[in-house]
Amino acid sequence: MKKTEAREQALREVPSILKIQTHAGARFFSVFWLVMRSGLRLVARQFFKEKTEWEVAIARDVLRTIGPLKGPLVKVGQFLATSGLLPSHMQDELVAITSLTNPLDRELTRAVVEGELGDKIENLFSQFELTPFSTASIAQIHRARLKSGELVAVKVQYPGVDKVIAADLRLLRLVAVTLRFATEVQNLQALIDEVSSLFLRECDFQEELRFQNFFAKTFAYRGDVIVPRVYASHSTEKVLTMDFVEGDTFPDFVSTASEELRRQAAMTIHEVTNEGIFRYGFFNIDPHPGNFLFTSKGVVFIDFGCFKEWNPEFLLTWKKMIAASLLEDLPAFVESAHRLKIFANPEDPGYEKLMHLYHNDPYLPKGPNTGRPSKEDSSKALEAISRFFFLEKGVSIPPDFVAISRVLFGTMLVIDLLKVDYDQFALTQKFHYEMFGPRLMESFKLAHKK
Repeated sequence: MKKTEAREQALREVPSILKIQTHAGARFFSVFWLVMRSGLRLVARQFFKEKTEWEVAIARDVLRTIGPLKGPLVKVGQFLATSGLLPSHMQDELVAITSLTNPLDRELTRAVVEGELGDKIENLFSQFELTPFSTASIAQIHRARLKSGELVAVKVQYPGVDKVIAADLRLLRLVAVTLRFATEVQNLQALIDEVSSLFLRECDFQEELRFQNFFAKTFAYRGDVIVPRVYASHSTEKVLTMDFVEGDTFPDFVSTASEELRRQAAMTIHEVTNEGIFRYGFFNIDPHPGNFLFTSKGVVFIDFGCFKEWNPEFLLTWKKMIAASLLEDLPAFVESAHRLKIFANPEDPGYEKLMHLYHNDPYLPKGPNTGRPSKEDSSKALEAISRFFFLEKGVSIPPDFVAISRVLFGTMLVIDLLKVDYDQFALTQKFHYEMFGPRLMESFKLAHKK
């Protein structure tokens, strides 16, 4: 049995659910007791020589608890499953959360599809599998065939998931009240508002359809980028129909593909991400292994529900700020960073600290670098910048940083999971030239030689 078939069989064995818990209090206590149980297991494992069994039990408990809750909590589980922050045996258990969380009851699925599309499934499709082949945080995906013959994937939103997101965001606001005592960030409310708008937009499949078409047209010139065609006639705010594309899932591809194929896939993902942000000012901000498939022709980009279009003025100011940091031009750095309102006072000494942090970013061009930054260098740079933004007195985080940081960090994580090396600096150099200009790029090289 193929791995994909095994996963679909496993999904059939996962208990279906008739409704999602939308009450904020009930969701809070579900997570609270999960944390308590995990804490007790962590304490108990200290008394045993073999600790793996206890850690696997925690991962399975997380999967059983978070899976039926859906919404943002599943995204947290997806992050933990691929972040590298947990032992591999825990991640192996949690990886199921990317495609095997509890599906809706079959009849409830039928009711949602027919209610949204306004007709019986039999009148809309010549074939429709009520058992999904994949489940995720806000929707599940079904294999079907249109009356005109096309094989399609139908994305069905869980009923009430908008209330789930609203409930989790209320909890987030409560957490933010506590965080005010643990962080120096001045604009927590603005950051939460940004996160809220991104999550809520994901519930509108008409917006996803628009962005998926936009992404497909933008990268249509690339033969290695595959985006499923969408069918507006069979799509609404809560149902999205697109071409069914055969491809290897991320785990299958990593375990079976040659090193060269994995390298080509990593380079495609890396280059398209840079091009989307730095050339066109937009991108899908939820890059994780479950959002890619792999074929002999290239990488299939799927799930465009969570996306961001950045204001051109913000991108220009951000680029100027980074360029000034690389030249260690403090007045120019302060001018740009202050436009982003990172500190209230343009003479705040925090600006100089931040400039040096950006100057030491291992991913930016500072001379004849080759290859890829080490995990250690990347982790140190990320930790230093994170500590600065959360602990430096009087700092504000520009809301646009939320999405751009998520894209860049998530993409680097996906690339790392493909387990290949390539010259990342050479790949992104053309975008650096566009971003900073030829004269500035030459200045970097000259400054490095000195």
